[in-house]
Amino acid sequence: MLNRETVFHSRYLPPELLTKVLQKYAVLEVIGKSVKNRPIYAVKVGSGSKKILAWSQMHGNESTTTRGLFDFFMRINEDTSFLRSFSFVLLFQLNPDGAEGYTRQNANGIDLNRDAVKQTQPETQAFMKVLSDFSPDLCLNLHDQRTRFTVGRTQLEAAISFLAPAADEYRKLTDSRLSSMALIARLFESFPKSVKQRVGRFNDSFDRNCFGDFLAHKGIPTILIEAGQWGTDYDRVITRRLVYESLFGIAQGFLGLESLSKNILVKSYNNIPENTEFGYDEGLYNKVENTLTGIRYKERLENGTVFYEPDEYQLINEDKSWSNFRYQVIDAPSL
Repeated sequence: MLNRETVFHSRYLPPELLTKVLQKYAVLEVIGKSVKNRPIYAVKVGSGSKKILAWSQMHGNESTTTRGLFDFFMRINEDTSFLRSFSFVLLFQLNPDGAEGYTRQNANGIDLNRDAVKQTQPETQAFMKVLSDFSPDLCLNLHDQRTRFTVGRTQLEAAISFLAPAADEYRKLTDSRLSSMALIARLFESFPKSVKQRVGRFNDSFDRNCFGDFLAHKGIPTILIEAGQWGTDYDRVITRRLVYESLFGIAQGFLGLESLSKNILVKSYNNIPENTEFGYDEGLYNKVENTLTGIRYKERLENGTVFYEPDEYQLINEDKSWSNFRYQVIDAPSL
């Protein structure tokens, strides 16, 4: 059996490597081409009536969820009973040009996650055709978030965050949004305490240009998953595993969605602490002035390796405790 931990171990995941590995285990269908004429692939698996569309690396430098989606695919591809219930379309790398250059934007410098309405980019247009042809019952929008994000007032880094996107500026609880909230809440309740305290809830302000909000406005249940970081695990091995477990848990919950008490689970969803921005990669204490400066890293790709370098410096006045600003190495949680 494939040892998934040895595949895609780096944050840098060029499209050629992804394609080479996927071709060993799946039939790849070209759904479009990128700005630089790179193929955009879909993997279709399952024959069931419940249809789930999942996509990752809309932002090219956000590969953790791609790796988690690969692990999820390898798990379900071996489960014939699971595949009798579901039909999946998995888009592992919607922005291959950005993945190659390790950039958020595509080769035209456009943030694809702000192109939902205008649909100006070939990658966006390819996605919209898949959406129309497949007509999914549930959409899973997969991203990475920076180490700055923390869980509520705890100052613990958000290892993973979720969102049931708003369908309009009033943030109404539409039927589709209630379904998304219920699935997230059910998943959250299944996590052990050690994981729950590292889970955040993403801000639900409405922006129709963003795909999650755009799809929610169309009445399609949609869940945003943001892979963060656990401690100093910069390769994000832990959160890769959390993504995999989350995808599987959401799919299992979707099987029994009709039996879930949505109104009760909405309360549980709203009890997930919102993301805050207390996170720093390290702290620099000045003994003379008795001040602590929080330092945040930027990522830089050089010769196929991602380097982390000081980028933002912010004077911290509220709390001068070193432990709050220098993450500790923590073993993978027991899920």
